[in-house]
Amino acid sequence: LSSSYEHKKTPIPLTTVDAIAADTPIDYIKYDLEGAEEEALVGSLTTIRRDRPVLAISLYHRSADLFCLPLFVHRLGLGYRFYLRRPPCLPAWELTLYAIPDNN
Repeated sequence: LSSSYEHKKTPIPLTTVDAIAADTPIDYIKYDLEGAEEEALVGSLTTIRRDRPVLAISLYHRSADLFCLPLFVHRLGLGYRFYLRRPPCLPAWELTLYAIPDNN
């Protein structure tokens, strides 16, 4: 079995939402990071606590995410309401958690 695909070792610079949004109010963050959603949430905790943005978090990359990611956000104690939505697409395995802050 042969493949023409070659792995390339190209460094990709990364940063966090907190670093990007340090001086900017944020009202919406979408997380679709192919399994790295929890790490991205950790990298945006300051922004989430400061601004309480709407969060759209993909839950379908790892089975545990369906349980772990809503619990992660809930444990922040910021008064989010949770909704699960499956977007109209094929194949139909995508699942998104919407965390909407209460207006209290």
